[in-house]
Amino acid sequence: MNEKYSDLIMNHLQANYLKMIHSPTDKFHRPYIVAGGGYETCMWDWDSFFASVSLFRIMDMTSASDADRAAVVNAMKGNILNFLDFQLPSGALPHSLYVGAEHLFADMIEKYDEPNMHKPVFAQFVNMVIEQTGDAQWVADRMPDIARFMRRYDEKYYDDRTGLYFWRSGAVIGVDNDPCTFGRPKNSSASVYLNCLMIKELDAMSRLWDTFGDAAAAEQCRAKKTALTDAVQKYLWDKRDCFFYTADLQCQTDKEIPWLNSGMGVFWPCLPMRIRVWTGFMPLWAGAATPQQAQELVEKHLYDTEALCSDYGMRTLAANEPMYNCDRTSNPSNWLGPIWLISNYMIFQGLYDYGYHTEAADLCARIVNLLGRDIEENGAMHEYYVPETGIGVMNPGFMNWNYLVANMIDETRKMNGKK
Repeated sequence: MNEKYSDLIMNHLQANYLKMIHSPTDKFHRPYIVAGGGYETCMWDWDSFFASVSLFRIMDMTSASDADRAAVVNAMKGNILNFLDFQLPSGALPHSLYVGAEHLFADMIEKYDEPNMHKPVFAQFVNMVIEQTGDAQWVADRMPDIARFMRRYDEKYYDDRTGLYFWRSGAVIGVDNDPCTFGRPKNSSASVYLNCLMIKELDAMSRLWDTFGDAAAAEQCRAKKTALTDAVQKYLWDKRDCFFYTADLQCQTDKEIPWLNSGMGVFWPCLPMRIRVWTGFMPLWAGAATPQQAQELVEKHLYDTEALCSDYGMRTLAANEPMYNCDRTSNPSNWLGPIWLISNYMIFQGLYDYGYHTEAADLCARIVNLLGRDIEENGAMHEYYVPETGIGVMNPGFMNWNYLVANMIDETRKMNGKK
């Protein structure tokens, strides 16, 4: 790892991380976390959570003052409670909240039949704040609301045949134009990404119920997590390619002509979409892969430069897929190949957790070179990057989950026996 660049990055993060705190507004009654780089007036679901994962690490690494730590934690709690203020009676939570357009989510549901809601990182966010601070009372009376949010996923996003969760549409899924969901029919994409988020969410929810003394509810969440992990193993792991693929749920026997297909019908509930997306590594992050699968992912895919691997980090879509494209776009944001920090962090963390420390350190080194050069040349980081050149594409000043590089640096230094 380039120590010059890692020090430069950490100095940059320390100087800027408090800028992710936004003051209350007339509709958002508490401070909250923003992404920066053009996103200063809105809250986003998984953005706010993963930005907060980085903020805790940065504060630990830089020995933040009590006052700064309190301000950051208050913004995290505020973020969570602000979202709950806009929860609908169904249990659905907004995926985002904008100053001046606070009821956009409710309007979208009324007009478009709930085209996805808050990603399943809400319990993870709540549990992380509790575990980091030792304080659970601030959210104790909102546990029924969090439980309603979880039930909404079971009611509207769950496939009984496979035991997998699916996206309602391709709208606002976070990895906006992932070709396994973007442009696909509604309710058809049993996404690796969504199901791995849900595995972690069920784990966090079980720990929340443990915190608040409901052993039965905690055990139910653990059982659901086990069942979902089994479903990921059964339907999303491809034995031929040794990769985790999103599944297409559009498998059913055509009964339009009553007597046709009266013998053997379609008995398979889904089919793999064999498109190599970075999310194929997400089961490592979620702890849902077997050791053998982890080994095969690393040996067959981690360093495939014709696919996901580049000199500057892991691509979001394999370069040899026909959809590969790194053009500048923000609506949707582009995940058809560009390097995003959140995907590289998840791959890094999965490698680290499964004992592939050398490979994790190598990925960290590539990301440090990418971001260090950007800060050195431009004084800021960009939202995403071109894999072939390392050039930032959009939104200089973007903070958010880019700050997860601190977690990668810290883990790598610990692997090397440094502080």
